[in-house]
Amino acid sequence: MLQAMQIKTNNMLVLKNIIYQSYSNYKGSLSVLSHSREFFAHFSTSKVSAATLKVKLDNDTEKQIMEKQIKPRKHKGICKTPPISIPERIVKAMPKVIGDFPMKTLCDNSAVLDRYIKCRKAPIEEANMKQRIKEIEELVLADPIKYKLPKFPQNDDDNNALKLFHSRKNQTVKAIVKQRIYSWKAINYDDHQSLLYLFGRSAQEYAAIMKIFIEILKREPDFMPQSFFDFGSGVGTGAWAAHELWRSSLHEYYCVDASAAMNNLADLLLRDGDMNKTLQLKNIYFRQFLPASNNLYDIVLSAYSMFELPDLRKRLEVAKNLYKKSANYLVFVEVGTYAGFQVLSEIREYLVKSMKINEDDAFIFSPCPHESSCPRLALHDNTPCNFSVAYQSLPFSGPSLLKSDVYSYLVIKKGKLMESKRWPRIVRSPLIRHRHVVCRMCTENGKIEEGIFTPTKHGKAVYKCAKASQWGDRLPVQIMESDESFEPDETSKNNE
Repeated sequence: MLQAMQIKTNNMLVLKNIIYQSYSNYKGSLSVLSHSREFFAHFSTSKVSAATLKVKLDNDTEKQIMEKQIKPRKHKGICKTPPISIPERIVKAMPKVIGDFPMKTLCDNSAVLDRYIKCRKAPIEEANMKQRIKEIEELVLADPIKYKLPKFPQNDDDNNALKLFHSRKNQTVKAIVKQRIYSWKAINYDDHQSLLYLFGRSAQEYAAIMKIFIEILKREPDFMPQSFFDFGSGVGTGAWAAHELWRSSLHEYYCVDASAAMNNLADLLLRDGDMNKTLQLKNIYFRQFLPASNNLYDIVLSAYSMFELPDLRKRLEVAKNLYKKSANYLVFVEVGTYAGFQVLSEIREYLVKSMKINEDDAFIFSPCPHESSCPRLALHDNTPCNFSVAYQSLPFSGPSLLKSDVYSYLVIKKGKLMESKRWPRIVRSPLIRHRHVVCRMCTENGKIEEGIFTPTKHGKAVYKCAKASQWGDRLPVQIMESDESFEPDETSKNNE
């Protein structure tokens, strides 16, 4: 019992140290992100009715504010973090692992890889591909003059003319398919590509994973994981993040990546770039294939890995296997594009359906406060459910700069639901206006609702909590019902 309390205390001290160090590294840097926050506040063009919602402040939060134990700006729904940096020891090891590759060339090419990954889409399904090709073929045949096809021979015996017609038609269809249908290709992560991934993607991916893990630690400080499993572990960002937060309790790290080069690079980084040194993390294992054993792991992670799988069937099969391996938390992270959001939505729908059929004790921990169908998809506006993270760039192509990235994620928790009432999640930056705050939220009833909070209608505590909250935070309220529509005054409209 005493040991468990000590580990819990250590976990919270680790979290406080990380936050303190991040702030020290870049004092006042969060203000630089104001423009990006304002941009994403208007990112969604979907029509969501604005109303004054009747809400009730969470009892514990209300009591803490009333007794001045906390201020509204530090309510328990806050998930924001200071800019996150890769551990210094890993950063120092990076120049030692590049071998004969020039640093400047690596940094330039890694930026190209980063842009390519952010533009990727999931591979089109075979049935959909056949249907699209058929539609394009019909389009070409319907207007042969536009597509400059030769005249179809009237005489079936004219084999040369038939061959010419079909050859031109097939060439035209092939050219249009190439223009209109995304051609997915798996990335071959050899030694060079693995280095590009390290320098181009590790900073933002580590930051996103770290932010998700920090929310788990904040909401469940008693959680003391002993084992960690990472599918598609890449250069090891997931293991770095898990070690930073739970090093006192974690005793096993199992990392799976199909690329031997990635595994070798991840191993070398944990040896400070010197193969003769011992690993920083004890009991860490790198493998190329999913284990056949039925061992369970306290945290199972799949970060930025699903786009490497060739079709939906394979993605769902892997998701099912990872769900079976998780004893407590199952975490999925993907790029914050609509394509990344779609991939996670398919996995979410499949796992939630499976959980309900099997009557599993499991629920969505974050970001959704419900297990209903995703309301974002129902809007049909091609807007992803994504979130922002601030991070420090690597200091190799210039000074380390404050940057931000967007990601989509899903966390499933095994066990009984932790809260009787689930707080709404703020899904876009709140708009702070004169004496009112506009919050777009995903709510417990499976809807996206836009609430306009004022001190007169909701009380100062609710208003101040809303004003202090940011994109990705949970608002500590229970939505009772919607009230009449609220129209901001002319001054507020002009400010918008």
